Amino acid sequence: MYNMKYAKGLKLLCCIGKLSKYLYYAKKILCICFFILAAVFGLNLIAGKKCGLKALKGMF
Repeated sequence: MYNMKYAKGLKLLCCIGKLSKYLYYAKKILCICFFILAAVFGLNLIAGKKCGLKALKGMF
């Protein structure tokens, strides 16, 4: 019957479109988390508390 030549390509483009939407939101969430962490560590440095630096060294 009727054979669609570009069906696989269209499905692939659709999947890439959906994935890019999720990656966009994941990037926004990571950016917000980075700024929150930077603000917390900055406030710890301004306040003169060293516990934030010890916790940071413990992560690495």
